[in-house]
Amino acid sequence: MRKKWTGFASLLLVVTLISQTYSVYASTYQATAGMETLSSISHDVYAQIQTDVVTHQVYQPTSEKTRKLLQEDPELLGEVVEKRTPTSKHFLRKDGTYKAIITMQDQHYEAEDGKLYDIDTSIYKESVLDSVYARLSKASAQSIKELAATNKAIRLKGVLPQEEHYKAPQVPFDATLPNRFVQGYSIAKNNERLSFVPVGASNVTGTVYEHSGMQYENAWNQTDVLLQVVDNGIKETLILKSPDAPHTFSYEVTGALNESLSNEFALQPAWLIDASGVYRDVNQSIRRDGNRAFIDVLYDSIDLAYPIMIDPTVTIASNSIQQSAQVSNDNYYNPTRGNTSSFVAGREMPGDDGELYTYRGLVQYNISSIPAGAAIRNATLYLYGRENYYVYPIYKTQVYRVAQPWNQNAITWNNQPQFDGSWSSSATGTPQLFAESYFSWDITNPVSQWHNGISPNYGLAFINEFPHHNGLYSFGSYSLYNLSGSNLGYITVDYNDAPSVPTVLTPTSGSILDGIQSINWSAASDVDTPPYQIRYHVQLSTNGGASWNDIVSLTNPGVTSYNFDFTNQPETTNAYVRVRALDTGVGAMYGNWGQSAPFTIRHNRAPNAPSGTYPGSGNSATPQLIVGGTPTLNWIFTDPDAGNTQSAYNIVIKNGANPIYDSGWVGSSGTSFIVPGGIMAPNVTYNWQVSVQDNKGAISPYSAPSYFKINSIPTLAITSYSDGQQVTNNILTFSWNYGDLDGQAQTAYQVVGTQDNWNTWAYNSGEVNSSANSHVAPPLAFGGWSFAVRVFDGMEWSNWVFRSNISIVYLDTEPPTTPSNISMTARSENSITLTWNASTDNKGVVSYDIYDSSMWIGSSPTNTITLSNVPLGHAYVITIKAKDPTGNVSSSSEVFYYTHIFGPQKYYYDSAGKVDYILFPNGRKIDYQYDANGNLIGTTLHLPN
Repeated sequence: MRKKWTGFASLLLVVTLISQTYSVYASTYQATAGMETLSSISHDVYAQIQTDVVTHQVYQPTSEKTRKLLQEDPELLGEVVEKRTPTSKHFLRKDGTYKAIITMQDQHYEAEDGKLYDIDTSIYKESVLDSVYARLSKASAQSIKELAATNKAIRLKGVLPQEEHYKAPQVPFDATLPNRFVQGYSIAKNNERLSFVPVGASNVTGTVYEHSGMQYENAWNQTDVLLQVVDNGIKETLILKSPDAPHTFSYEVTGALNESLSNEFALQPAWLIDASGVYRDVNQSIRRDGNRAFIDVLYDSIDLAYPIMIDPTVTIASNSIQQSAQVSNDNYYNPTRGNTSSFVAGREMPGDDGELYTYRGLVQYNISSIPAGAAIRNATLYLYGRENYYVYPIYKTQVYRVAQPWNQNAITWNNQPQFDGSWSSSATGTPQLFAESYFSWDITNPVSQWHNGISPNYGLAFINEFPHHNGLYSFGSYSLYNLSGSNLGYITVDYNDAPSVPTVLTPTSGSILDGIQSINWSAASDVDTPPYQIRYHVQLSTNGGASWNDIVSLTNPGVTSYNFDFTNQPETTNAYVRVRALDTGVGAMYGNWGQSAPFTIRHNRAPNAPSGTYPGSGNSATPQLIVGGTPTLNWIFTDPDAGNTQSAYNIVIKNGANPIYDSGWVGSSGTSFIVPGGIMAPNVTYNWQVSVQDNKGAISPYSAPSYFKINSIPTLAITSYSDGQQVTNNILTFSWNYGDLDGQAQTAYQVVGTQDNWNTWAYNSGEVNSSANSHVAPPLAFGGWSFAVRVFDGMEWSNWVFRSNISIVYLDTEPPTTPSNISMTARSENSITLTWNASTDNKGVVSYDIYDSSMWIGSSPTNTITLSNVPLGHAYVITIKAKDPTGNVSSSSEVFYYTHIFGPQKYYYDSAGKVDYILFPNGRKIDYQYDANGNLIGTTLHLPN
């Protein structure tokens, strides 16, 4: 029969566990359901710590583990919170260096505010969640808030919840422990939830165990169950009290279950330990029944002493790149297993079967939280374990660097990765059989190589396989048969964090440099060196970074700029500057390089001759005419060196080849110049040129000559009328002779007149677009006038030319023609409208007078009038006269007869067929009277009696 070395391996441990853990469970201690509230939940505490040169803000933790660490190492000031990761803590030392503690499992949980906080596995009743002050884990915040709101509403109604579960609000997952065991427990993360409901269990009520778990007595026959929230999941311990306990335990699982349990969770390999310390793996499998899934736990109780503890534990999947495994050629008692919380390393002494079994452990820690560029001073691996047995104590378990990638979920003895035999490390201390303690290995070499990118981080292998020497060690990669999980495996890394990387501010991308230029960068920061003591190393590459030369090997302390002369550097379009910081603290070290964007080194070239000169033409025979003697000269600055700007200009104006004006060098980036007055005369051709200087002092050629001529204003001579002239016609015709020295034609004119000595214009023709040399004014008022005329040549107006003191007098005796063809065009009950042919007059008709039987009854300025209040039956005898402006009156028009009749009247005629009378419906009657010749001579209106 094969020897069961594992039975001895855990003897001392199980005594500790049973004497402490199980004895507590079996005692009369009953943990109450009292909950920690606001006053009992820890707060962050920060302190300002003054070292030799720098003031640091560190976190004074309230967790027991971290407080203990600070007490054991007085050189640690406190944790630097901003360096936290889920699986690492970083502590600041008094000398400005750091100590990192990196674990396989999470040390922190992410709260709703996105920050990381120490894990606290305390559980709380659902009914008091609304009164618990804690930073809720992001993983459980939503469900806890919903429960808290629901329970608060129930409590306000004076009703207590009938069924309550327990929640852990400060762990990186959502854990729910039941009040009654048959309700099952659940774990959730990232919208994925798994629930485990015991099959065939008793309906027992649990009690709170050590603030983080629930214990259920006789959950199955002769079987107690302890559920504990641990840092990385829910740890379940089955405590079998007698042989009457079941040999198989089943749980129905709801949720997204696959063969590796799920995407977010891992089911740890189950193991057991009996009262004698025998440790044994437990068969754990997934069974499916239709759409239902079950996990079955089956153990072998042969030769075991009761009570027996079985540990099936559910953990969350780590977000970090880290893993653990045991590989073995023993397929029965200690087979290969991945993602294991413990492993065995070494060779077993041959048993009765004569076989020699070999065991190896592998771990891979994530060290990415060590800042890039940090200098690793030392690194140590700590695993809690004990020696199961040995033959030659001089040999200890060796740690080797793994040389190939591996997967904890797929590893076997046959596909296990190779290890690098060029380096190894032995555990410190002298092993004692069955003595439990932390073992440590110096792993500075592999951690430094991993961190510096010399070799990839494939982890470490634990091997104890010396020829003819046998020994076995059990280690916990993150726990070892321990219900509380406090004996964690971890690595420590002491490092000096390099200064931060400076940002090169200038030169910038696309810059073109020449001569003395300032190189600028942002100040670096360093934990043990104040900014004013940090020095910098500055280099230049002119070949795209293929090689580098020092600009300055070390600057003075605290400077963040350096002037460098690029004059003698080769021209290139692919230059770079890089800067790195050097601290002056413990283990002075350089930080990483901060590199500029690519820029160009180009030695300055003269600007191009200015272009786009205006005004002017390139031909002296056809100069451009311009207005005025102070033109604005314009040009365009261009430079073959991108980024160069104009700094000055020089203007030269010539008459032919003779310079008449030189501006000298004018310091300005402007590209226009106003010529001073008094330099140039009209009708003379000039040319001008400009030269420019760039911001680096180079001077361009002069621009090509640009020719222009100052426009001569046009002239005119009025040929009509004379000053003081008296005219009898108020329609004046003005005429003039146009002249222009530049040969430009007239394009417009304007005539104005005044009767108040030019205080106002009584007449204004407006600017008339016309080449005509005369203008006829409309009839003007009689009296004294003065007139002025000006002309336009398309560019400028001439001066005004005047005719003054012209008198317009009236000598008209001619009357208007006689109005004719009077007719009635509209009528109503009390009005009529008359229209006639208009009269004409040499001075114009101003009004018409209307008469009825020689009696004036109205006037009109036009050839129509409407008469109102016309009496019914009135017989009109209408005549009209026209009147001109001087009062001449025409002769009377022919007579227009009209009797105003309106309405449904009846006409009666005499024997001659003439109207005798008209009878109206209201009784009125109109009689008509005629002379002997039959002409109407009158009417008479008779009113009814």
